[in-house]
Amino acid sequence: PNGSYLIVGPSQMAIFTNNMTAGDSLGETGAGTSQISVFRGPCKIKLETGDSRFAPFRNISHGLAGGDSAFHSTVYFINTTYMNELNWGTQTPFLTNDPEEDVQIHVRAFGLFGVHIEQNDDALSVVQARKFLQKVVGTRADYTRDELVDFMRAKILEYVPDLLANAMIKNNVGILKISAYLSEFSIAIQEKLVEHFDSFGLTLDNFSFHSISAPDEDLRIVNEYKIKKR
Repeated sequence: PNGSYLIVGPSQMAIFTNNMTAGDSLGETGAGTSQISVFRGPCKIKLETGDSRFAPFRNISHGLAGGDSAFHSTVYFINTTYMNELNWGTQTPFLTNDPEEDVQIHVRAFGLFGVHIEQNDDALSVVQARKFLQKVVGTRADYTRDELVDFMRAKILEYVPDLLANAMIKNNVGILKISAYLSEFSIAIQEKLVEHFDSFGLTLDNFSFHSISAPDEDLRIVNEYKIKKR
């Protein structure tokens, strides 16, 4: 309506769309009926100024407007603040193989991670915001920071056990020596996690292990196997 403004605060993006699920007309193929425009904050834009980013929505014919152009869309506001120093950790140990002693052990892991949603690159922010809204937020009207952090922690715990087990086997690093490899494994596994987070429209800025350990009983068994090999 006349006199209306779009106000986007610092560290915010406003995502305009007429149909988030119909296929993006701004995508590589240009297919689909969905129109998407992204506004990066801080900004204040008058809606009837003819800004080119509003044009796709004005050109949509609407029966209530007698066939004339009508402004018709949904707007999502996304917080793009960097989220760093977030804790993650295994709630229960996961079972893997100690490659040095060839014995099954239960492993616990804890660390930190940080993420953000891309805002600075115009082309990339459209792609990432769309993936985030489709695959994470869905049809919900509100999605809080705490819910997002819980979602990301769950994804880390979904992927890290296999990634860590593979790293231990690939490098032939057993649980007794693993503390010396925390930095190396952090870097290697972050590279793998980046791809998973990107599929949800999220940029993984950092990932690290603070500790990787096993219960005392498992360590006792590993030491016994080590002694027997001597």
